Amino acid sequence: MTIDRAIEILDPEHREHYESIEPVNKACRMGMEALLFYKRVVHCRDCKFYRGQGLCAEDCGPAFYIDDDWFCASGERRSEDGNETDVGK
Repeated sequence: MTIDRAIEILDPEHREHYESIEPVNKACRMGMEALLFYKRVVHCRDCKFYRGQGLCAEDCGPAFYIDDDWFCASGERRSEDGNETDVGK
């Protein structure tokens, strides 16, 4: 299933008769996986590898820009004291 099709199915305004529940289940699984990925995403400024100006260290991974902010999907969140990580918070 394409991402656009899953978005269409998950749109509360979308009305369609389905021959089986499988397309809805597939769209829900895709949405769940996207949310699980998003849960792991770290703002670069909160990443223990952050070096300022939206740049992550080489050992962190690629940063990406969304809605005027930088994020990293492979970084680890800094703790409040800035030393140890609080992964999954």
